[in-house]
Formats: sequence, C-alpha cells, structure tokens
Amino acid sequence: MLFLAASVAPHLPRPGRLSSLPDDQFLSAVGHYGGIPPEVLDTPEVMALFLPALRSDFEIFDDYRFIPYPPPTCPVHLYGGRDDRQVAATQLEAWRDVLPGVRSTELLPGGHFFLLDQRDALVDSIADTLLAGYPNAVSA
Repeated sequence: MLFLAASVAPHLPRPGRLSSLPDDQFLSAVGHYGGIPPEVLDTPEVMALFLPALRSDFEIFDDYRFIPYPPPTCPVHLYGGRDDRQVAATQLEAWRDVLPGVRSTELLPGGHFFLLDQRDALVDSIADTLLAGYPNAVSA
C-alpha cells in the first residue's frame, strides 16, 4: 500500500519559485505553511542556521517537473488536513487522475502539518487500513 499525505498531485501546476525569493519574502511565504513556530521565524540567529536547508527543500520542490509514468499497482490512500491552505482537498483528490489505485481520502483536523497534531489519529487510520487489507495479520 502507498500512503500519501499533504501533497498536491504531481501533474498540477506549481506556484511560483519560492526558493529564489529574497530572504524576507521567502521566510514570509514559508511561514504560511505553518510548520515553523513564530519564535523560530522571528529569531535571526536561528533562521540563519535553517535558511540554507529550507531553501534547498523548496528548490527541489520548485524544480520538480511531472513526467507521466506507469502508476504503481498497489492500493493508495490519501490524507490531508481539513484546513490546509497549501494543499486544497481538490489538489489532494487530483492524485486519482494519475493513480488509479486510490482507495480512500481522509481529511483530518488541522492545516498543512496536521500530521504533527493528529499523529495518533493518522497512525490509527493507517493501522486500520493495513489490518483491513491484510485480514490475516496479527495485531498487537
């Protein structure tokens, strides 16, 4: 099985190049994702340490180009945050256009980083899905 979370389908258009923005604009844009505490964003010494890694992450994202490929044949399950301002439910559901094996979509409370706040619910859902897919599996 394949589990995908908080990700825009690969064939959809990407926003402009965030990685090439000036520092202040880049940090403002990254701050909208919601995964970095404000006290970290507002501490120049800390951000100086993290800025190169953040830019590298976004550069990979910015440079990505979708190339059609044979889809995996396994079942696929999608997860998203109900209040995610970065990945709308329609962008998550668009995975169905390129992955015919999508079996379910579940939106959990939270934004783009719902996986942090909803870790237990996410793990429970994945475990239930795995156990349903493998009924002879032993559960703990």
